[in-house]
Amino acid sequence: MFSLQSPNMPATIVVRQTSGSRVAMVLPQAVSEEKLTGTSSLVLSHDERGESFVSALYLGDIGLSLHYAQPKTEMPAPATAKLDPIAESQPGK
Repeated sequence: MFSLQSPNMPATIVVRQTSGSRVAMVLPQAVSEEKLTGTSSLVLSHDERGESFVSALYLGDIGLSLHYAQPKTEMPAPATAKLDPIAESQPGK
């Protein structure tokens, strides 16, 4: 389930599980008022890896369009060099 906290910027959408637990708060990149047909729709787009993401949410009953940016791709974690344990230093004689 989702709810729109306010149609004014930042137009936060709160996503909840059906049990009522909050899952996420989502902020759009842009909000516009448009003449919509009265129906609401969720627009999915695909990134270069073929993964889906929400690019727009049209709320026809209130004439509001929320537009979302493509998520940034995660950088792979840097490889960690495997080092042998450091030998204990011995004072010189």
